[in-house]
Amino acid sequence: MRRLLIGLGSLVFMLVTIILVVPLFLPKDEIKRQVVEQVDQRLGWRVRLDGPVSLSLFPGFSLVAEQIGLSGEAGADGIEFAKAERMEFGLAWGGLLSGNIQVTGISLNQPDIYLEIGPNGTTSWEPRRALAVEADSDNQQAAPRVVEAPAQTDATAEADGGGSAPSEGYLKSIGVDSLEITGGTVTYKDLSTPEPIKVTDLNLSLNAPDLSGVVDLNSSFVFNEIPLGVEGSLTNPLGLVSGDQVPVNLIVSSADNKITVGGEAGIEPARAELAIEGSGPSLKALAALVGQDLATDPGAFNMDAKVSGTEAAVSLADLHITLGQLSLGGAADADFSGLVPELSGRLVLKDGSIADLLLLSGQDLPASGKLSADLAFDTVGLTGEELVAGLDINGSVSISEGEIGGLGLASAVGGDPEADRLTNLAMDVEMQGLEKPISLSGAMTWRGEGFTLTGNANTAKLLAGGEAPVSVTIKGNRVGAGFDGWVARTGAVDGAVRLDTADLRGLMAWMGQPIGAGGGSKPSRHPAFSVFRAKQSHLRKPVLHWTALLARQMDVLNLPASRR
Repeated sequence: MRRLLIGLGSLVFMLVTIILVVPLFLPKDEIKRQVVEQVDQRLGWRVRLDGPVSLSLFPGFSLVAEQIGLSGEAGADGIEFAKAERMEFGLAWGGLLSGNIQVTGISLNQPDIYLEIGPNGTTSWEPRRALAVEADSDNQQAAPRVVEAPAQTDATAEADGGGSAPSEGYLKSIGVDSLEITGGTVTYKDLSTPEPIKVTDLNLSLNAPDLSGVVDLNSSFVFNEIPLGVEGSLTNPLGLVSGDQVPVNLIVSSADNKITVGGEAGIEPARAELAIEGSGPSLKALAALVGQDLATDPGAFNMDAKVSGTEAAVSLADLHITLGQLSLGGAADADFSGLVPELSGRLVLKDGSIADLLLLSGQDLPASGKLSADLAFDTVGLTGEELVAGLDINGSVSISEGEIGGLGLASAVGGDPEADRLTNLAMDVEMQGLEKPISLSGAMTWRGEGFTLTGNANTAKLLAGGEAPVSVTIKGNRVGAGFDGWVARTGAVDGAVRLDTADLRGLMAWMGQPIGAGGGSKPSRHPAFSVFRAKQSHLRKPVLHWTALLARQMDVLNLPASRR
């Protein structure tokens, strides 16, 4: 046992000695030269090494350099697309014996990476020259031989796609098994982004030991002050760039919110068959990922769908979204084969919750009731505005057994708490395309009084960005009220509010605003009414608030006794 321990100790001592001493006798300058040459030949990038360089045998054979820079075609103008405090090049062990150094991995510490697409389509990371590979099936261990391609004419470059798409030969020429980034910053800019897109605190690990096998990605970073994680795998990258449809898997996460994409995809020609799933405790956090700020958080969500398509058409099928008690299903198809894209689909909502709908609209009010909808839509357009302007919707939206509280009207009617809520709310909204206006009909109860609700609006003008005529009428036994005017998508309102009653004194007393003795007749068979303009105002309260507003402002209206 003692001899065994002595033998093991001697072996460990020898290994430590080799690890510490051998690098001192290796031709560091020659290895450095070969590493720079390998990166230049395989990636088309020039490496700048200004800081000290060292060699290491543990945990693997590697060259470590400080204060480095990488440049591509734009390097001729002095532009480096990547700079790092420290860079480690993983080297194949065979280089110790043969002297033929082969880079197997690259690790960047605190890099600053700038990715830009210029006006003419050139990229800041574009290789300095076209690369090609001479296949050598008889010698798999040898480093791939790289030859410089002859100069291309403009016509040839255009036929080859200008080198913008990765080729199978270029991927084979890389020959790097892994890429690691720690504490990096990436900035991206092109003509379509008014402001650069910036990612910070990037930690990335990419392993590609076999480009005909599985490539794994694991990363985390901060975007728009939101921590994100992206991980996934791609099978057979060589097959992907050569035109095959290959398996892909991607997971994007932020805290407990997660979106998973899995299936098969190809790039030449573009095609995909994917399944998408998403879940999480916060829809607001998910919306923030795409730059949308929700006023309130509706809470947990679940979604799944299937997406398939080509360059000519995309289909979304089996869509199912759950948000609280809202359960939305549907499908959609997009056709890109014509000069103008066409979009059509259907959305179905059954037994949803009014409270969840109000949360989605930014209103956190106590509410209950059922919501259902069945809508078919189609539109055409090249931009988002054109798609909205041409949106043609057919179907209906219904509310039943509804109750909404928190209206804040009690103080306007003498403190009656029943004024703060609507009960027995039932409503139907019918949509019959752009040629006909939306029609509204329903009923509700307020302070024990029943009211009917009717209205219509011209959606075509509203969706086109113009002012749309709107008419809404609420009618009960004591009073009738309504609005006739115009509404814009910006929220601006211009129109007239009307108030009709056969007994103004009785109405005002019921509203908690009794009128003192005067010359007017208490009972009157002629309706009392008033009209006023509300330009550039925003109507944030239900229609009954207009009635309360008139009650509070009756003195301002200064109705003559003959109209009371």
